[in-house]
Amino acid sequence: MWASAKSRICVPGPADQRETHRIVYKLKRGADPTCVVRPIEDMCERNGANGWIAGCTEFHLVAKAIASAVDGFGVVDPLSTLAKAAASPEGLDLLAERMAMSASG
Repeated sequence: MWASAKSRICVPGPADQRETHRIVYKLKRGADPTCVVRPIEDMCERNGANGWIAGCTEFHLVAKAIASAVDGFGVVDPLSTLAKAAASPEGLDLLAERMAMSASG
């Protein structure tokens, strides 16, 4: 799956990874999620990205703020995506199947 997606996904360099950690810890300390919209937007601009994957549980808190604050900017929130999928009848069946598999070892 990565082979088909890697040309469309950029991995931030070391400086932006440090900035990402700084943002995460700022959110963990209770910062207003909207205060990190601009830094995330700036990182995406530096990396030539027109969207962002909220790949950290703390970023789930800011995904809606970013999506509503920046017009035309794509935000993928994996937690919301998985929750919506799990809530569908097929998703609930798959979730039950996976839980049974993990419980059986």
